[in-house]
Amino acid sequence: MKMKDITDQRFGKLIAKWPAGRNKSGAIYWLCVCDCGNTKPISTNALQSGGTVSCGCYRKTRGITHGQSCRGKETVAYKLWTLAKYRAKEFSIPFNITIEDIIVPLRCPLLNIPLKSNRGGKVLAAGSPTLDRVIPSIGYTKGNVWVISAKANRIKSDLTLSELENFVNNLKRQIERAV
Repeated sequence: MKMKDITDQRFGKLIAKWPAGRNKSGAIYWLCVCDCGNTKPISTNALQSGGTVSCGCYRKTRGITHGQSCRGKETVAYKLWTLAKYRAKEFSIPFNITIEDIIVPLRCPLLNIPLKSNRGGKVLAAGSPTLDRVIPSIGYTKGNVWVISAKANRIKSDLTLSELENFVNNLKRQIERAV
């Protein structure tokens, strides 16, 4: 039986990467990468027939995603991840993080204020957790994201470190003149 090359083809949330072997009946399995970041071997038949469209993270009937989202009760990490994924797609920003890459601390690492989810609020409160790109131009990539408060994120915005230092120094000078 000749193997059809489906390398890098998309099937739902899965992308076939390379052949992972055959089962006892000779069916070819491909190692697939899911949009959520997981990898899983899936048979060619299951991929091409549409019988398998994800690693298991997408379950229409139950609405559960990796234990992070269930019937509208999303974890903070899941909500931040889905919003970042949306923004990355909308603005063509690199995105390769998983939910596990998002660590939500109890306090903002920049301002040391408590982080508290603002569920249902249309405007982010100062202590609302937000996912920040440490270096904005790199995108939502592994090692380049952290959770900080909305207030810190607004202050930081997309400034470079040099611009932020100039901002602080100029603000200090202005305050000293005023006093």
